[in-house]
Amino acid sequence: MRQHCILLPMRLILKALLSALIVIMPCVATAQVYSGPKCIGPFCANRKFAATNLFKQLGAPLGSSFPYSYRSKDRRTFLIIRGDMPDDVSYISLRDFPAWGGWEDKDEKLTNEIIRNWKTPERIGLGNTEEDVLKAYGIPSGEEEIEADDKRASMGEKKLIYKGRIGGVAVTAGFGIRGGKVSLVELDRSEYSGPDCVGLFCIDMDVHVPLNGLQRKLGRPARASGQTDFYCYQADDKRTFLSVQTGDDVEIHGAFLSDFPNCIHTTPVVSPSDLHAWKTPEGIGLGSSKDDVLKAYGKPSKVEAVNSRTCCGDFFQTYAKGDKRPNIGSEKLLYHGDETHELSRSEFGLREGRVSYILLSDSE
Repeated sequence: MRQHCILLPMRLILKALLSALIVIMPCVATAQVYSGPKCIGPFCANRKFAATNLFKQLGAPLGSSFPYSYRSKDRRTFLIIRGDMPDDVSYISLRDFPAWGGWEDKDEKLTNEIIRNWKTPERIGLGNTEEDVLKAYGIPSGEEEIEADDKRASMGEKKLIYKGRIGGVAVTAGFGIRGGKVSLVELDRSEYSGPDCVGLFCIDMDVHVPLNGLQRKLGRPARASGQTDFYCYQADDKRTFLSVQTGDDVEIHGAFLSDFPNCIHTTPVVSPSDLHAWKTPEGIGLGSSKDDVLKAYGKPSKVEAVNSRTCCGDFFQTYAKGDKRPNIGSEKLLYHGDETHELSRSEFGLREGRVSYILLSDSE
């Protein structure tokens, strides 16, 4: 009897293989093994690149303020660059939508360069499919879901994240996915290798989450006693707690998620959201192991002892003398930024080798 073979489209085979890999190898992609692109257009993350080299291609930027923003003449492609100007570019973001956070045309330099044609060495750029990205770089180290009413929603539904180190320098690549196609390609070189998000809050130098946006998801928060810029939530199960820090602009600049109360002398708002399910894009959450954190983000900037009296700066200053303090753990892993990301910081508190709190902030 003759046997007939059924030929499947290559894209279906690829998708099935990747799905199988995700199931059997959930921790293969880590921040210590970088599989993402090294370059986009003329910029490469593994070598120093002077801004003047870009200006020769793009034209001089408008004004002297930083970051610099460019727009193609057909208004279909946008570019943002930043770094230690003018000596070194450390971040580049190519996108098919205007920059996040209220940029106006007057801030964007028109360029004759066809920036939409900029690609990675693996020929990935705007308009490629999500499958193209996965085929080129494998399983992402993390995936960030984008809220529909978030200011970043122009990017699409999600961002695939590749973290790792090249020559000891932390590198992050991001691919925004909208309708199955790439809407954004960003490449970032810095000393900060920690998480960019936890739950609904993200460190983002282009846009911050407004407090009223969080209220729509979690409910109207209670303000911490004696603190004008801290707001408090707790989960319905009373085992997960969240405080967020706002600035003068009433936008969130920090989040402190813990398995112990972190707002004392205040009755937190009980949120219908499952706060215990909040995780970083790399899947780290409360209860994750120390090894999980190290696999995801590599060597910390510092490892320090911690207790309820030394924890977490302003996020934990609502305790008064005589208050009973919780067992928050005995060790913390810290990830700090460099000159370009100097305010980015994250902390993972550890109790008996398990994460008891996650602090993420982009302000002092």
